[in-house]
Amino acid sequence: MNTNPRPTATTQFPELNFTRSESSPVTFVRQSLLMTKRLLTIWSRDPLTMVQAVAYPAIMLVMLWMVIGITMEGFSNEPAAYRFAPLMSLVAAMVGSIAGVVLVIQERENGVLSRYWSLPIHRGADLAGRLMAEAVRIVLTTILILIVAFPLGFRLNSVTATFAFLSVPLMFGIGFATVATACALITTKQTLIAALQLFIMFGMFFSSGFVPLQAFPSWAQPFVENQPLSHAVEAMRAIALGEDFSSPLIRCAIWSGSLVVLFSVPAIVGYRRSAAG
Repeated sequence: MNTNPRPTATTQFPELNFTRSESSPVTFVRQSLLMTKRLLTIWSRDPLTMVQAVAYPAIMLVMLWMVIGITMEGFSNEPAAYRFAPLMSLVAAMVGSIAGVVLVIQERENGVLSRYWSLPIHRGADLAGRLMAEAVRIVLTTILILIVAFPLGFRLNSVTATFAFLSVPLMFGIGFATVATACALITTKQTLIAALQLFIMFGMFFSSGFVPLQAFPSWAQPFVENQPLSHAVEAMRAIALGEDFSSPLIRCAIWSGSLVVLFSVPAIVGYRRSAAG
């Protein structure tokens, strides 16, 4: 009779060779990148997130072009893709942030944030990793929108224009992601997701990306002209057409920077409260 114990699989953890303090800048960068990789892996394995953040904006771009593209071209005397592609890039940046909000709510309710708080992890690494993951997602989604828009007649004339075009949804998306993350951390209301989706739909239809400003009633034009989504759309459209984009780009930067500054503190306070509680 064989009395030897049956061999079992064991987990081999790597040997610890990183001895810096958890509050050091090097630790912050290293752990932020690790958190970024974690979130991107989670999103890539979630079919609902991939459909919502990637497929939905690309499908919407094609549908808008097919349904009202010809009408738009007759009204504005320019290819409709130069208005729809920027709009859908920005919508993708905002819709994708909702997946991040859902994950924040789940991890708070499951106690994941509290576990991070009890581990020797830099206090800012998780939040920084979430914003960096949002940045990677926004760039990749915008590139996909550009690929879908190419057969529809959309073109960027140079590498510089391509980088400038990508920078606008990145800047705008980080501002919106900061707002969405702060709201998810400071409130426990389940209606937050519906409120964010309503905000996105309202902003999309009442912007110059859907139809030109002149198509709106006179009473709505001041709001449409000065809301942040319109500034971002006009900056991206001007970049693609080779026009002067400095004015709408500066206004978009002011809007996005203001959102980051105003909602960073609530996001940090909400994170500390959720993790420590």
